[in-house]
Amino acid sequence: MADIKYEIKEEIAVLSENSRGWRKELNLVSWNDGAPKYDIREWAPDHERMGKGVTLTREEFEVLTGGSMGSTSGEETEPDFMAPMIFNKYLPLIYTVDELWDEFQTYCRQFFGDRGKDYFVFKRDPKSMNTWASLISNMGGGVPLMVFASGAFLLLAYEKSGHDLDDEVEALPDKWQVEEFD
Repeated sequence: MADIKYEIKEEIAVLSENSRGWRKELNLVSWNDGAPKYDIREWAPDHERMGKGVTLTREEFEVLTGGSMGSTSGEETEPDFMAPMIFNKYLPLIYTVDELWDEFQTYCRQFFGDRGKDYFVFKRDPKSMNTWASLISNMGGGVPLMVFASGAFLLLAYEKSGHDLDDEVEALPDKWQVEEFD
């Protein structure tokens, strides 16, 4: 098998770290001297070894995160506000499935670590979940990209492991349904 050449152009965020020191990261990576792409995967501490991951073009990343990162043509583009709605649809799974909650909290502690444990981000209840959903709905593409990236990656991995996200959200008790916001 041919060697894969890669260069991490920008380390954007560490989403989580496991007990062996491997970190799930969001980076901008050039693969085989190609144009840099957004990349979410686990890396060994020295970045010499990596796990399977997801690589996204700028356009795919913008669709995932719900906002424009700027246009390569120099023209302003309108943010896509479907991504926050989709994120909110599956947000209850992050709150109710232990493995998703634990991973998401690892990330949130890195991003919001200077806030107290009573900050809504760290509370696992329907009211806190709906606070998140309201912020996401009202901010649209302005929500930090890392929130979407980590949540979306967790949900994609969960779905890839054989779970039907739509069926599982529908089966949740009413108290875990996201409220509708204007």
